[in-house]
Amino acid sequence: MEEMKDILKERVKHAFHEGVVSSAIILLSATHALKKGGDVRVGLECLLRAGRNAERTNSRKVEVRHLKEVLKEVKRAKPRILKERIGEEERIILKILDEVDSLDVTQLYERYSKISKKPIARRTFRNKINELLRLGLIKARKGVRRSRIISKAYRE
Repeated sequence: MEEMKDILKERVKHAFHEGVVSSAIILLSATHALKKGGDVRVGLECLLRAGRNAERTNSRKVEVRHLKEVLKEVKRAKPRILKERIGEEERIILKILDEVDSLDVTQLYERYSKISKKPIARRTFRNKINELLRLGLIKARKGVRRSRIISKAYRE
């Protein structure tokens, strides 16, 4: 969170006059960016749109209301951008899911283990699945018993 705020604060120095954007606006933008996948570009988009909104209303400062009006419009980072941030294991998982509609986690791990040169442990694999879910690149639904059925959140 601190790193996100620092990056946004630095960009604000270059894009806005001093005092136009408060630290509360930066914090809200950073929080929204983290909720939408953790990409700083989402926070920058929030600030840009809020600044334009303030300009349209002839406001001297970007206010919380300007930002709140645009938060609904600023979506998560595009899947292509998010895919730049993932590791080799996650890329293999997405590649497998490109080939099938859905698999339960056990089947997905078995396929992953056959493809990967250095398969990771099951627990680490579940952590990778959870990270892909958090980023919104895959989705999960309940399967039989306590299993999860995994599929891609989008098709390219």
